[in-house]
Amino acid sequence: WERGHRHLLLTGTSSMVPPAMENDTTIQPYGCAVVRTWRARGGRVTPQVYDFAYGTLDWRHPETVLDCLTGADAPTAALSLFDTAAFALQKLLLERAPELAGRCDLIGNANTPWSQAGHPPIPSLDWNVQAIAAAASDLIRQLDAREVIAPCRRLIPPRLVLRTADTPSPQ
Repeated sequence: WERGHRHLLLTGTSSMVPPAMENDTTIQPYGCAVVRTWRARGGRVTPQVYDFAYGTLDWRHPETVLDCLTGADAPTAALSLFDTAAFALQKLLLERAPELAGRCDLIGNANTPWSQAGHPPIPSLDWNVQAIAAAASDLIRQLDAREVIAPCRRLIPPRLVLRTADTPSPQ
């Protein structure tokens, strides 16, 4: 937002993007929060389902994606609800529309090797899966021991992993 972005392209699978756009927090709470926050700030969100050709990372209908990123009011930032879609979007832009690649900032989700493999590497949200798994394991143990009686919540916040072209790739 601070970089002047007001129009966001939201990408993900058909099980991710529609629920996020429809504020279905039971299926896509993270995506809903992004859409709600972006709109509350006065921004626009354009949904784009990542429909890939089976066995590849290629978008099945690349023209549709490229069309929504052209024009005077095109999105200037793209958030993918999973890193593979961010990598595929970057790949599509670099191969088919390099002039658009420099105008659209990308961010992935989950901090997987897909975001790290981008050229340049793609910034991504890291959900600290190890901490989430440990907390779930503790809660199961507590439930088994009947140590937890009332419903409880434990927030494990994500962190943004920023990357640039000179960020070293993991070995």
